[in-house]
Amino acid sequence: MIEPSRMLVLALVAQLTLLLEQIGRLDRQIAERFAKLDDAVLVEALPGAGKQLAPRLLVAFGEDRTRFDNADAMFKHSGVAPLNERSGNKSWVHWRYSCSTFLCKTSIE
Repeated sequence: MIEPSRMLVLALVAQLTLLLEQIGRLDRQIAERFAKLDDAVLVEALPGAGKQLAPRLLVAFGEDRTRFDNADAMFKHSGVAPLNERSGNKSWVHWRYSCSTFLCKTSIE
């Protein structure tokens, strides 16, 4: 029982080592490409935007600055802003269901 478990652990360690190398390679490529973009300086200046969140924010906002008129439009598009509905005397608030989960999670982070 011990020997097969040992073999399994060694195989998993080898797979994890390879995976970590590939993740490191991807992280370096993302950092290189992000540094070449014009708006990288703006996004890096945002409070809390570190080396992981800054490229993600830049992808979420996009290069077209006219895409959103204001922050409220961005939050509505990403699904973060709640949806207010009214019918007769009733009123209720709920999440937007038709939205990009990538944009929603990025805005929340």
